[in-house]
Amino acid sequence: MPKKGYEWRKTEVDMSFKVYFSFSVSLKKAMRVPKGTVKRIQDHIAHVGKTLGLKEYRYKNCPPSWAITTPSIPVSDEVWCNVVSDHNQEVRWFYQELQRWTEKPLPRKGSESFTVAQSREMFGFLVMIDVPPAHWTRVYYRERMDDLYEVMRGRPTGGMVFDTAKLSIKQAAAVIRLFEQYLETDDLRLDVPRGMDKLCSSYDGEYQWCDECCAPISDDYPCRHRRKELNGILSEDNANAM
Repeated sequence: MPKKGYEWRKTEVDMSFKVYFSFSVSLKKAMRVPKGTVKRIQDHIAHVGKTLGLKEYRYKNCPPSWAITTPSIPVSDEVWCNVVSDHNQEVRWFYQELQRWTEKPLPRKGSESFTVAQSREMFGFLVMIDVPPAHWTRVYYRERMDDLYEVMRGRPTGGMVFDTAKLSIKQAAAVIRLFEQYLETDDLRLDVPRGMDKLCSSYDGEYQWCDECCAPISDDYPCRHRRKELNGILSEDNANAM
């Protein structure tokens, strides 16, 4: 596991990023993990490497890792983003579970030994991978913006922590809209509807723009203009049903 002093990596924008296994070479000693865990991680590493064509690199007696994490074979942006998203989620899951199993050791029944040698062959691959913005899919972009919004609102997410006072809902939404003009290509129009504290997309029908209020409005928290519109639709539906 990472040394305590390297638990987080500080940046110049008042954000910290959890480094997970980046500063780790191996476990200090063997530990018990649920049966099938070692194979799960081994299979995961093999799948990511094969799907993206990542080449293994090993310098002398050092632990192995990927030379670069950019695909060396033709893959679609969708495949690239999906594999990276799944990989990063797996890294976060395994790190958190190792911490839990360290704090509360598992009994021998139903568990297996995760050895120092096995961890040495794995940890170099359990690094967070990025996809260049030019290759982001709509889903991947949405995931990144959702994480960023949560962090700016003071809720640690995806290994990120905001090291300054959390932004207000309007401020965080404004930052997302600033990113939109540079990163977004699918017209998601992410915003935070009145009465809510999460990003929503008009593209996905999660909010409507009210010209009267000059604000995004959701059906869960409609303004008086939207309520009037919804009541009119409901009355029309009831009349048609008679």
